[in-house]
Amino acid sequence: MVIRCHSIEFLPFFGFPIINNCMNQFYYKQIFHFGLLVLIIFICYSNTLESSWHFDDIPNIVLNQNNHAAELSWEELKKSFYSPERNKIHRPIANLTFALNYYISGLDTTSYHLINIFIHILASCFAYLVFRYTLELYSSNNPKLQYPVSKEDIALLGAVIWAIHPIQTQAVTYIVQRMTSLSALFCIMAFYFYIRFRQSKELVGKSTFLILMIFLFLLGLGSKQNAILLPFTLAGYEIAFFRTSLIRSRKYNNILFLLSFLILSFLMLFLFHDKISSIFEAYSIRKFTLWERLLTQPFLLMRYLFLIFLPLSNFLVLEIDIVAFKGLFDPFWALLPVIFITCLFLYGIVNLKKFPLVSFAIFYFFVGHSIESTVIPLELYFEHRNYLPSLFIFLAVSHYIVKIIYYYEINNKKFIRYLLIFTLLTILIGEGNATYLRNDIWRDEISLHSDTINKFPDNPRPYVAIAVEKIKENKLNEALEYLKQSESLHNQYPTRFQANWLAKIYYNAGLVFKRKNENEKAITFLTKAIYLDASEWLAHVNLGLLFFEKGEFERAENYLFNAVQLYGKFSPELYNYYGRVLYENKKYEEAVEAFKTGLSLREMRLVRYNLAATYLKQGFVEKAKFEIIAIHPDETKKDLSYYLYRSFLFPGEESDRVLTILAEILVDRGEDYCEWITNVEKNNSVVLIFPDITDIKYQLKVAYENELLIKENQLKEKFKMVEKCELLHNSDL
Repeated sequence: MVIRCHSIEFLPFFGFPIINNCMNQFYYKQIFHFGLLVLIIFICYSNTLESSWHFDDIPNIVLNQNNHAAELSWEELKKSFYSPERNKIHRPIANLTFALNYYISGLDTTSYHLINIFIHILASCFAYLVFRYTLELYSSNNPKLQYPVSKEDIALLGAVIWAIHPIQTQAVTYIVQRMTSLSALFCIMAFYFYIRFRQSKELVGKSTFLILMIFLFLLGLGSKQNAILLPFTLAGYEIAFFRTSLIRSRKYNNILFLLSFLILSFLMLFLFHDKISSIFEAYSIRKFTLWERLLTQPFLLMRYLFLIFLPLSNFLVLEIDIVAFKGLFDPFWALLPVIFITCLFLYGIVNLKKFPLVSFAIFYFFVGHSIESTVIPLELYFEHRNYLPSLFIFLAVSHYIVKIIYYYEINNKKFIRYLLIFTLLTILIGEGNATYLRNDIWRDEISLHSDTINKFPDNPRPYVAIAVEKIKENKLNEALEYLKQSESLHNQYPTRFQANWLAKIYYNAGLVFKRKNENEKAITFLTKAIYLDASEWLAHVNLGLLFFEKGEFERAENYLFNAVQLYGKFSPELYNYYGRVLYENKKYEEAVEAFKTGLSLREMRLVRYNLAATYLKQGFVEKAKFEIIAIHPDETKKDLSYYLYRSFLFPGEESDRVLTILAEILVDRGEDYCEWITNVEKNNSVVLIFPDITDIKYQLKVAYENELLIKENQLKEKFKMVEKCELLHNSDL
């Protein structure tokens, strides 16, 4: 039984009674479909809420101080708009959401995953709406077209297949790829409002939809630059579904098209000028040339397409071990993917009007990949790049699935029809289960990179990533084994891997030996790391700290200076190290500047103490007092260094009072007094400079002894109370 309502077909769903008001039925069905999408997606991604940080999450979120919003103020949130490396606006909308996440829950990943899932749900709901309106346009151009179900049902099927496809897990579960999913969401929303703009007859409606589309387009650009491709995909959509002919259109349309092209070109240059100007320079760090990258991408595009239609678990991976093709016949079959992809792309363009669903899906796929799969020297392959480009393929798939089922229905071949329906349900359940299982692999770094090793054992990077986790767990010997395996792979295939990958191996080996107090070995490996990759700022930091421990302060200063030049403007801790070694080298003016720069980046008690110590060396007692007074009182509780400085800088009664508090803390903590005093007098900490306590050492000793006597008397009183209690108890008996 089919009911027609305002040119939209419906079937009673699962035996529910037909609603008399067709429009009510229409909206109830949409609400049901949205609810179903939300439920299915949340089930498939419910096991990701506690998944850990991964890979690029660390520099972009965990270590990115710009995204660590302490309060909801404009000044605090505005910092997230800027890239730490270049201090330029970089994906401000996506980074703003990370800053808000940090304000809500710090570095607890749960809220980050919830937002990522919400973005994916919203994107799926708008994909459903885009699919529905596209099917209406397609039907209006094909009056004889019939479906056994409503267009909403077909749109729902396409949206569900897209939303729960396991290849999307990298864009949703990998937290930093919110940049991809958020940009995709805004593009899909903009696409929807563009269709509404084109269909609207009223000026107010048209204007509203157009403004919304432009606004969402700008939000997409602010999330990830790939959104710049939206106008090109809309041009293809115009030809395919609105039957627009850009060549034969009126003169003013040609002028509008030319202006749009010029504006988009300007935007491309504005957004990508750094990348465009440095394309050939950036290839210098890669093990492939621009030509080799272009030769390899057709094969990888074929892999993306293969995974859409056959998402086998063994092929889904964080990063594949791919060697760039060296020529059209190296490997010998390298030309075949080029021919296939070229023919497929040309087919999509030529047949946009003749076969709009399939052709536009192909066109949209290739345009969507045109930034990350062409000339820009990015890594060769990542699955999250398929998130938005794959969208319309799933609409075409759902359309033809329903058409095939309908064909067997009208030909009265019930067995094949039911077999196809059963197969479709099996595929949907299997797809959801595959996504759930794939998300389980994203649980932590070790599970994720172990999966990569199982599938691509010749890739050296996952071994290094697991070694890093083992170092964090202090499983140093295990970490060394993984690093040895990675180095062995590099030695087997020296031409396949970038020098900075080998530098990572030696850097982490240096950390292992540093943790094991084998400092000479640590210095050897860290030096190797810098030789291979001079920009590895953490290697400079650790070498500086090691030479500081050895008392070679000039060498320590050189390495810490290099680290400051590479990364200093993002790390107050680094300026603190640098100022500390400058102090040791008696460069007090430079030390003051270093400490002040650190404080300008973030308030730190340690830096205040060190700045006070440097002022004291210069004879500026009042300046030293100011630095100690500037420390917030809430931060000074139980802080031995604070009371030590205060007792030194404020002699007399204040000094006696503060020394008493300091002694109380030492006794309460059970600190070894001799060990603590020895550390203060040695003054060889790389993070903190202690004042010269010669003048207050005796008073401190007296205060400590008095506090011990007080504690001793308190204990004696308690013993007496116990004895008294025992006597009373015996007398009662």
